[in-house]
Amino acid sequence: MREEILQKIFNHIPVMISLSGADHSYQQVNREWERTLGWSQEEILTRGPGIFSELYPDPICRDEMLSFLDKANAEWSDFRVTTKDGRVIDTMWSRMKLSDGTSIGIGRDITDRRQNEFKIRRTQEHLLSAVENIQGAFAIFDAQDRLVLCNSAYRHLFGRDIQ
Repeated sequence: MREEILQKIFNHIPVMISLSGADHSYQQVNREWERTLGWSQEEILTRGPGIFSELYPDPICRDEMLSFLDKANAEWSDFRVTTKDGRVIDTMWSRMKLSDGTSIGIGRDITDRRQNEFKIRRTQEHLLSAVENIQGAFAIFDAQDRLVLCNSAYRHLFGRDIQ
């Protein structure tokens, strides 16, 4: 019963899970790993450690991932991965080692989050540029009368800046 429960979790949890041997070859991946990266369990078993050249075509990124696999210290790291269809996605992974040398990886596709973060940064930059280019002093205060945004004309005129 316990094995069945663990297998159901492994197959249906919405995060990528992989089991790798000490030689970096994948031993097993779950359905979310297959769905996200596009490779089937059979394909990755056939390719062995060589699959890393396809997942991480950039040698520097591949070396970083292999080093991450060796450490398997349960810390989270971000990696750009190339899917089977050639798309490059942003992922976040944690890996930990078992007593037999096998490592377990847990990962998420964070591409949408990264794209949203980029859009927010770009919007902030445009807003700050617009505020700075307003003719005359400009400032925004919060409900407690704290200065939260001002342009250089305001700073020059009133000698105040954001705290």
